[in-house]
Amino acid sequence: MKKHIYFLTSLIALIWLGGTLAHAQMKIGANPGIIGSLSNLEVEATNGNKTVVDKATGAVSITATADPLKLVGLQPATGSETALLIDGNGVVKKQGTTISIPTVRASGGTSANFDATSLGSLRKTPINTMSLNDGGFSTNTNSYTIATNGIYMISGVISFNYTTQNNTVAITAYVVVNNTSIKINDVGGASYANGPGKAVMSGSVTIPLNAGDILYLATQSCGPNSTACPQTYTITPDLTNLTITKML
Repeated sequence: MKKHIYFLTSLIALIWLGGTLAHAQMKIGANPGIIGSLSNLEVEATNGNKTVVDKATGAVSITATADPLKLVGLQPATGSETALLIDGNGVVKKQGTTISIPTVRASGGTSANFDATSLGSLRKTPINTMSLNDGGFSTNTNSYTIATNGIYMISGVISFNYTTQNNTVAITAYVVVNNTSIKINDVGGASYANGPGKAVMSGSVTIPLNAGDILYLATQSCGPNSTACPQTYTITPDLTNLTITKML
Protein backbone atom coordinates (compact mmCIF):
# COMPACT_ATOMS: atom_id res chain seq x y z
CA MET A 1 0.00 0.00 0.00
CA LYS A 2 2.85 2.34 0.87
CA LYS A 3 4.43 1.67 -2.50
CA HIS A 4 1.21 2.70 -4.27
CA ILE A 5 0.96 5.92 -2.26
CA TYR A 6 4.62 6.73 -2.98
CA PHE A 7 4.16 6.14 -6.69
CA LEU A 8 1.01 8.29 -6.85
CA THR A 9 2.72 11.13 -4.96
CA SER A 10 5.73 10.99 -7.26
CA LEU A 11 3.51 11.02 -10.35
CA ILE A 12 1.62 14.11 -9.13
CA ALA A 13 4.91 15.84 -8.38
CA LEU A 14 6.25 15.07 -11.85
CA ILE A 15 3.07 16.34 -13.52
CA TRP A 16 3.24 19.56 -11.48
CA LEU A 17 6.94 20.01 -12.18
CA GLY A 18 6.46 19.40 -15.89
CA GLY A 19 3.69 21.96 -16.09
CA THR A 20 5.78 24.47 -14.20
CA LEU A 21 8.78 23.95 -16.49
CA ALA A 22 6.58 24.19 -19.58
CA HIS A 23 5.57 27.72 -18.57
CA ALA A 24 8.92 28.80 -17.12
CA GLN A 25 10.97 31.77 -18.27
CA MET A 26 14.73 31.56 -18.63
CA LYS A 27 17.31 34.31 -18.29
CA ILE A 28 20.96 33.79 -19.24
CA GLY A 29 23.84 36.18 -18.66
CA ALA A 30 23.71 39.52 -16.87
CA ASN A 31 20.89 40.38 -14.42
CA PRO A 32 19.65 36.78 -14.17
CA GLY A 33 16.79 37.74 -11.86
CA ILE A 34 15.24 40.26 -14.25
CA ILE A 35 13.32 39.11 -17.34
CA GLY A 36 10.59 40.74 -19.39
CA SER A 37 7.05 39.54 -18.76
CA LEU A 38 6.56 38.77 -22.48
CA SER A 39 9.78 36.80 -22.89
CA ASN A 40 10.30 33.06 -22.87
CA LEU A 41 14.06 33.44 -23.11
CA GLU A 42 16.44 36.34 -22.69
CA VAL A 43 20.21 36.37 -23.17
CA GLU A 44 21.73 39.57 -21.82
CA ALA A 45 25.31 40.72 -22.28
CA THR A 46 27.21 42.73 -19.69
CA ASN A 47 26.78 45.88 -21.84
CA GLY A 48 22.98 45.54 -21.82
CA ASN A 49 22.46 44.09 -25.29
CA LYS A 50 19.74 41.43 -25.33
CA THR A 51 18.52 38.60 -27.51
CA VAL A 52 14.87 37.88 -26.70
CA VAL A 53 12.46 35.08 -27.68
CA ASP A 54 8.87 36.35 -27.52
CA LYS A 55 6.52 34.26 -25.38
CA ALA A 56 3.48 34.59 -27.65
CA THR A 57 4.98 34.46 -31.14
CA GLY A 58 8.40 32.87 -30.77
CA ALA A 59 9.90 35.80 -32.67
CA VAL A 60 13.57 36.49 -31.97
CA SER A 61 14.63 40.10 -31.51
CA ILE A 62 17.98 41.68 -30.75
CA THR A 63 18.13 44.89 -28.76
CA ALA A 64 21.51 46.59 -29.04
CA THR A 65 21.63 49.75 -26.93
CA ALA A 66 25.32 49.95 -26.13
CA ASP A 67 26.80 48.75 -29.43
CA PRO A 68 25.35 48.29 -32.94
CA LEU A 69 24.32 44.86 -34.11
CA LYS A 70 27.24 42.93 -35.60
CA LEU A 71 27.18 39.82 -37.78
CA VAL A 72 30.49 38.03 -38.08
CA GLY A 73 31.66 35.11 -40.19
CA LEU A 74 29.24 35.80 -43.07
CA GLN A 75 29.82 33.83 -46.25
CA PRO A 76 29.83 35.42 -49.72
CA ALA A 77 26.50 35.24 -51.54
CA THR A 78 26.02 33.40 -54.80
CA GLY A 79 23.92 34.37 -57.79
CA SER A 80 21.10 32.03 -56.75
CA GLU A 81 20.69 33.50 -53.26
CA THR A 82 18.33 36.29 -52.32
CA ALA A 83 18.95 39.38 -50.22
CA LEU A 84 17.68 40.30 -46.76
CA LEU A 85 16.42 43.80 -46.09
CA ILE A 86 15.69 45.70 -42.86
CA ASP A 87 12.57 47.88 -42.86
CA GLY A 88 12.03 51.10 -40.94
CA ASN A 89 10.90 49.18 -37.85
CA GLY A 90 14.05 47.05 -37.78
CA VAL A 91 12.29 43.93 -39.09
CA VAL A 92 14.40 41.69 -41.33
CA LYS A 93 12.59 40.66 -44.53
CA LYS A 94 13.39 38.72 -47.67
CA GLN A 95 13.67 40.94 -50.72
CA GLY A 96 10.27 41.06 -52.39
CA THR A 97 8.99 41.80 -55.87
CA THR A 98 8.21 45.41 -54.90
CA ILE A 99 11.89 46.14 -54.35
CA SER A 100 13.97 46.59 -57.46
CA ILE A 101 17.62 47.18 -58.19
CA PRO A 102 18.13 49.65 -61.06
CA THR A 103 19.19 47.84 -64.23
CA VAL A 104 20.40 49.23 -67.53
CA ARG A 105 18.15 47.85 -70.26
CA ALA A 106 19.80 49.39 -73.30
CA SER A 107 22.74 51.64 -74.11
CA GLY A 108 24.28 52.66 -77.41
CA GLY A 109 25.60 55.36 -79.68
CA THR A 110 25.79 56.38 -83.30
CA SER A 111 28.26 54.93 -85.75
CA ALA A 112 28.90 57.92 -88.05
CA ASN A 113 28.42 61.65 -88.46
CA PHE A 114 24.78 62.63 -89.00
CA ASP A 115 23.58 65.93 -90.47
CA ALA A 116 20.78 66.92 -88.09
CA THR A 117 20.27 70.48 -89.32
CA SER A 118 16.58 71.34 -89.12
CA LEU A 119 14.39 74.42 -89.23
CA GLY A 120 12.25 73.96 -86.13
CA SER A 121 11.53 70.27 -86.69
CA LEU A 122 12.65 67.31 -84.57
CA ARG A 123 15.31 65.01 -85.99
CA LYS A 124 15.59 61.51 -84.56
CA THR A 125 19.14 60.68 -83.43
CA PRO A 126 20.40 57.55 -85.19
CA ILE A 127 21.35 55.30 -82.26
CA ASN A 128 22.53 52.21 -84.13
CA THR A 129 25.56 50.80 -82.28
CA MET A 130 24.46 49.04 -79.09
CA SER A 131 26.79 48.14 -76.23
CA LEU A 132 23.84 46.67 -74.29
CA ASN A 133 20.39 45.71 -75.50
CA ASP A 134 17.75 43.64 -73.72
CA GLY A 135 15.96 43.23 -77.02
CA GLY A 136 13.76 46.32 -76.73
CA PHE A 137 15.92 48.63 -78.84
CA SER A 138 15.61 48.52 -82.62
CA THR A 139 18.55 49.88 -84.61
CA ASN A 140 16.28 49.89 -87.66
CA THR A 141 13.89 52.44 -86.15
CA ASN A 142 16.39 53.93 -83.63
CA SER A 143 13.77 53.53 -80.91
CA TYR A 144 13.16 51.52 -77.76
CA THR A 145 9.94 49.73 -76.82
CA ILE A 146 9.18 49.38 -73.10
CA ALA A 147 8.60 45.74 -72.09
CA THR A 148 7.26 46.14 -68.54
CA ASN A 149 5.59 48.92 -66.56
CA GLY A 150 7.90 50.82 -64.25
CA ILE A 151 9.92 53.93 -63.49
CA TYR A 152 12.64 54.55 -66.08
CA MET A 153 15.54 56.98 -66.32
CA ILE A 154 16.34 57.99 -69.90
CA SER A 155 19.75 59.62 -70.33
CA GLY A 156 21.08 61.20 -73.50
CA VAL A 157 24.37 62.72 -74.63
CA ILE A 158 24.67 64.64 -77.90
CA SER A 159 28.05 65.69 -79.30
CA PHE A 160 28.01 67.79 -82.45
CA ASN A 161 29.90 70.10 -84.77
CA TYR A 162 28.32 73.34 -85.97
CA THR A 163 28.72 76.49 -88.00
CA THR A 164 26.48 79.48 -87.38
CA GLN A 165 25.27 82.75 -88.83
CA ASN A 166 24.87 84.57 -85.49
CA ASN A 167 24.94 84.03 -81.74
CA THR A 168 21.19 83.62 -81.12
CA VAL A 169 20.71 80.08 -82.33
CA ALA A 170 19.89 77.16 -80.06
CA ILE A 171 20.01 73.39 -80.31
CA THR A 172 17.80 71.34 -77.99
CA ALA A 173 17.86 67.66 -77.03
CA TYR A 174 14.65 65.74 -76.34
CA VAL A 175 13.48 62.34 -75.23
CA VAL A 176 10.37 61.60 -77.28
CA VAL A 177 7.84 59.17 -75.76
CA ASN A 178 4.84 58.19 -77.88
CA ASN A 179 5.37 61.35 -79.96
CA THR A 180 5.46 63.59 -76.87
CA SER A 181 8.71 65.57 -76.59
CA ILE A 182 10.41 65.96 -73.21
CA LYS A 183 13.25 68.49 -73.18
CA ILE A 184 16.42 67.30 -71.42
CA ASN A 185 18.90 70.07 -72.35
CA ASP A 186 19.79 72.82 -74.80
CA VAL A 187 22.75 74.97 -75.77
CA GLY A 188 22.84 78.23 -77.67
CA GLY A 189 23.29 81.97 -77.48
CA ALA A 190 26.83 82.92 -76.51
CA SER A 191 27.96 79.34 -77.14
CA TYR A 192 27.86 80.13 -80.84
CA ALA A 193 29.40 83.61 -80.83
CA ASN A 194 32.68 82.32 -82.22
CA GLY A 195 31.43 79.45 -84.42
CA PRO A 196 32.15 77.16 -86.07
CA GLY A 197 32.97 74.80 -83.23
CA LYS A 198 32.11 71.67 -81.31
CA ALA A 199 29.78 71.21 -78.34
CA VAL A 200 28.37 68.50 -76.08
CA MET A 201 25.11 68.52 -74.17
CA SER A 202 23.58 65.90 -71.91
CA GLY A 203 20.54 65.40 -69.76
CA SER A 204 18.12 62.86 -68.37
CA VAL A 205 14.51 62.41 -67.38
CA THR A 206 12.97 59.93 -64.92
CA ILE A 207 9.36 59.05 -65.73
CA PRO A 208 6.79 56.24 -65.34
CA LEU A 209 6.37 54.23 -68.52
CA ASN A 210 4.05 51.42 -69.57
CA ALA A 211 4.62 48.29 -71.61
CA GLY A 212 4.40 49.17 -75.28
CA ASP A 213 5.54 52.79 -74.92
CA ILE A 214 8.05 53.78 -77.61
CA LEU A 215 10.82 56.30 -77.05
CA TYR A 216 13.80 57.73 -78.88
CA LEU A 217 16.39 60.50 -78.63
CA ALA A 218 15.95 63.57 -80.85
CA THR A 219 17.30 67.07 -81.43
CA GLN A 220 15.95 70.33 -82.80
CA SER A 221 17.94 73.27 -84.15
CA CYS A 222 16.32 76.70 -83.74
CA GLY A 223 12.63 77.21 -83.19
CA PRO A 224 9.66 76.94 -85.54
CA ASN A 225 9.92 79.31 -88.52
CA SER A 226 13.24 80.66 -87.28
CA THR A 227 15.76 81.99 -89.80
CA ALA A 228 18.67 82.15 -87.34
CA CYS A 229 19.83 78.57 -87.70
CA PRO A 230 23.23 76.94 -87.94
CA GLN A 231 24.44 76.54 -91.48
CA THR A 232 25.36 72.97 -90.56
CA TYR A 233 24.71 70.90 -87.46
CA THR A 234 26.34 67.46 -87.41
CA ILE A 235 25.99 64.88 -84.64
CA THR A 236 29.29 63.07 -84.08
CA PRO A 237 29.78 59.51 -82.81
CA ASP A 238 32.53 60.16 -80.27
CA LEU A 239 30.29 60.89 -77.25
CA THR A 240 26.69 60.60 -78.47
CA ASN A 241 24.80 58.04 -76.38
CA LEU A 242 21.35 56.94 -75.23
CA THR A 243 20.97 54.87 -72.04
CA ILE A 244 17.71 53.45 -70.68
CA THR A 245 17.66 52.33 -67.03
CA LYS A 246 14.72 50.69 -65.24
CA MET A 247 14.71 52.14 -61.73
CA LEU A 248 11.62 50.45 -60.24
